Amino acid sequence: MPRKEFQARMDERIEQVKGGERLDSVEELLVTGERGRRRAVPQGEGVVSLSKASWHALNQACAALDVARPEPISS
Repeated sequence: MPRKEFQARMDERIEQVKGGERLDSVEELLVTGERGRRRAVPQGEGVVSLSKASWHALNQACAALDVARPEPISS
């Protein structure tokens, strides 16, 4: 099946799911993977959350390569 046709069919199915009946306690219906995509860093923001261990490893790598480390941004 051509890509455009597949995408159109998937868009229809997503609309069906999202337009489905919800319980009063359910704010929104999500499709598979949607929650994870929302947690991902939006493109263009240039901000990535790092664990303490990752930040430490990044600092060590920068020191070993003699490059400036990025400045932390508090949220």
